[in-house]
Amino acid sequence: ADGILVRGGSKDLKDLKGKTILLVENSVSHYLLSRALEWAHLQPSDVTIENVSDKDLAQVWRSGKGDAVVTWNPILADLRQDGDSVQVFSSHHVPGEILDLLVINSQTLTQHPELGRALTGAWFEGMRLMGLPNAAGGAARASMARAADTTPEDFDEQLRTIRSFYAPRSAAAFASGEKMPDLMQRVANFADAQQLLGDGPGLQRLGISFSDNRVLGNPAQIMLRFNPAYMQLAADNQL
Repeated sequence: ADGILVRGGSKDLKDLKGKTILLVENSVSHYLLSRALEWAHLQPSDVTIENVSDKDLAQVWRSGKGDAVVTWNPILADLRQDGDSVQVFSSHHVPGEILDLLVINSQTLTQHPELGRALTGAWFEGMRLMGLPNAAGGAARASMARAADTTPEDFDEQLRTIRSFYAPRSAAAFASGEKMPDLMQRVANFADAQQLLGDGPGLQRLGISFSDNRVLGNPAQIMLRFNPAYMQLAADNQL
């Protein structure tokens, strides 16, 4: 999960006004802040952003700098344990907008569909192992915890804060959902505001495609495709 921590005891998002906020600029943390400001009917100009790398974020926050910090797990979970701040907003407030994805070049996938099958199979095998409520699952999560430089206990706690698609059928259903274009429109609006899509209105120049031939933006210049086909193959045991 991703979240916003504020020093002191205030839980009111409107109290972010006038505050200095530490985050990794143009990241999902920056996006989460933009959504929090919308919720509070505030403008980006109402806060001061201090760009800090994720490597240095915890140290800078603990040095006393900044009034608020926006970050992701495991940094978020670690800072929450300090007990001197309050979480006022998180990715739970904007479900489906901040995604962890496996992305592959479209031309490469067209030329090598076997790669898509192999990656999808490996992904869901990893998810299956991670979700097992037995010793094998515990061993898999412990290995992942070591790779994430955290403890198995903290890793399990982090898993409880996110929605994971352990079954390919549920993942395919989400990727094919009616709300997906609307969710990605919000993300694209943020990317446009930060000029991450280049100069000018980005979705006039590039497009995002979804299942059922739905397109957001320019259909002649598709640059990102949400394609549930391989997830559906996994769900149907056809990989």
